[in-house]
This record gives sequence, C-alpha cells and structure tokens, in this order.
Amino acid sequence: APSGAADVALLQDRAGSANPPGGVALRSLADTTTVSGGEVRLEKRVRNVSQGTGFGTLGEGRPGEVLEYCVAYRNLGTAPVSQFVLTDPAPLFPAPLPSVPDYGGKAIRWSHGSATLYLTASQGDDAGEVSGGEVRVEVGNVGPGEAGEVCYRVQIR
Repeated sequence: APSGAADVALLQDRAGSANPPGGVALRSLADTTTVSGGEVRLEKRVRNVSQGTGFGTLGEGRPGEVLEYCVAYRNLGTAPVSQFVLTDPAPLFPAPLPSVPDYGGKAIRWSHGSATLYLTASQGDDAGEVSGGEVRVEVGNVGPGEAGEVCYRVQIR
C-alpha cells in the first residue's frame, strides 16, 4: 500500500457444531492498516502443525489441533516506515497459545532481518502482546527494503 493509504479487510470466521447438530457460530471484524512513510506489503499464511501440513492461504483443522499463523511484512517504498505496529486478529474458535516450545516457551516468534526474537503474550514485558483475541507486535522502524515476519500458534477449541 502506498504512503497514506488505509486498507480495511473484512474478516469472517464460521464454525459448525456437531452438538447440537447444525449449530453455526459466526464472528466478523474489520482489520485496518494505515501506512505512513513507506509502502508496506503484508502476506498472511497458515499451516496445521498437528497434521504437519505446509503453509498456505487456507488452514483447516479439528478440535484440539494446533494451527500456526505467520504474517510477513516488507517495506517496498523508498522511505522508512516509523512506529509500525503489526496487529493480527486471532480467529475466534482457536485460542492463542501463551507458551510454544518451538518459540522458546513464549507466545510469538518475530523475525526482522537476520534477528529472531521470542516474545511473551503479556503486555509490557517486551514488544509483543496477545490480548482480546489480537496478536500485536511493536515493530518500530522498517527501512526501505527491510522485511520481517510475526508468527503465533492457536489451538482449535
């Protein structure tokens, strides 16, 4: 998205229930991204960790299984993006995992350039937070051409 652009993605999560039969729960939300100072491209992928599937744009699973979501970002512009905060609404029916062994026992894996950090789910501990069904990482400045990725895991209820 070019500098100054605002992008709104309308997301919907639907889950069916076998008990009671035919029960369906829906949740909708709007995810808004505003760009200032550069051009940021986002790409979200998901995989089923429990089934060992590869990353793709669609993730499926059964109750108890674990999905991993990764949101990659890249500044395509010629100016830096400052005060960049990546937020991602976690799906309704999966619960974000506060501790992932592959993430050093923390909730979020954040890679930026050649550095990888593992962040807690708690606000104020570090640059990461999982609260109110939303994963949030205070990335900060992203220079022209710089890229990174934020990953987290959820367990389907």
